[in-house]
This record gives sequence, C-alpha cells and structure tokens, in this order.
Amino acid sequence: VSYGPRPSGRPLAGTVEWDDLNKYRGSSLQPGETYTVTAVFRAVGCPVGGRTANRARIGNAIASGGGYGFNAPQASDTIEFDIACPRVDVTKRVVTPRSALIQELGGQVTYEVMVRNSGNLPLVTVPLTDTYDSALFDFVSASVAPSSQSGGSLAWANLAAGAPLQPGESVVVLLTLKTKI
Repeated sequence: VSYGPRPSGRPLAGTVEWDDLNKYRGSSLQPGETYTVTAVFRAVGCPVGGRTANRARIGNAIASGGGYGFNAPQASDTIEFDIACPRVDVTKRVVTPRSALIQELGGQVTYEVMVRNSGNLPLVTVPLTDTYDSALFDFVSASVAPSSQSGGSLAWANLAAGAPLQPGESVVVLLTLKTKI
C-alpha cells in the first residue's frame, strides 16, 4: 500500500484522508487546474461476487474571492472493479451402495468426486488427489483415468486438461473401489 502524497493520519476503517491538499502543492488550486492523488491498495480478500468499489470525495473545500471565503459543494466519483478470486470446491459422496454399508467382502463401493470452480476466473490447472485405505480396498476404476496411482493414492495432474474449467463449471470423477477379501 502506498500513497502520494502521504495521508494526514493513519487510514482507518477503509478510509484514507488528506486534510488540506494545498499544503502538499504549496499553493491554492486555481480554476482549471488539477491535482492528482495516487493511492495504491492491495486486495486482502475476495468480496462477494468478486466486485468492489473505490470512491474519491472532496468535502469542505473553501474558495476565496474578494477577501471572502465560500464553501465549495462536495464532489465525488466512484469506480467499480473486479478482484481476481480463484476458488475451487471439492465434494465426495457415496453413490453405491446407497446405504454406504458394504454388505460383503469383495463388494464394491462407488464414490462421486465433484470439483467445482466456485471462483470468478477460469481454472487452467486443477490437480486432484484421492486417498483410500489400501489395506481394506483395491482400486477398480475411475470415469477419468488417474495420472498416477500408488498404494492408496490416486492422482489426476489436471482435470482441466483440454479446456479451462470456467466459473460455475464442475468436473465429476466416479471412482470405484472393491473391498479386499
């Protein structure tokens, strides 16, 4: 975060203030002149919907003329902009058997793993790792072939290979395991 010129006090509650810009200029702002204040901010969170606003306001400006002071009307301008907020959600649920109770040794269980882009940017790389207890289960199949598998771990290097996962889109992997006899 940086400012030019420095604010009058410490920024509080999302507000940065300068009490008199003329003292930074060294003279009064003449008709038709402009003075630029630059403030650089760093996003520290994601607003709902990824959109936020920044407002500049002039208040309590005093004009002088003929030896008298006049209050100038307040003025403001607001800019709305997007903040990049990449997010991804993953959910895993049992598809079969419905009761999530495997009735016999050697029985199979199928899981649905859903990866959803819940952010506001396309995701070009979406790695996934699924782990299971290899002492109890053997891997049978997956609707999307894993990139690698090793002792109770399945890995997909990139579920978005071929096309970016757009905001709101999901990829589903059906994963079947079999209990060991």
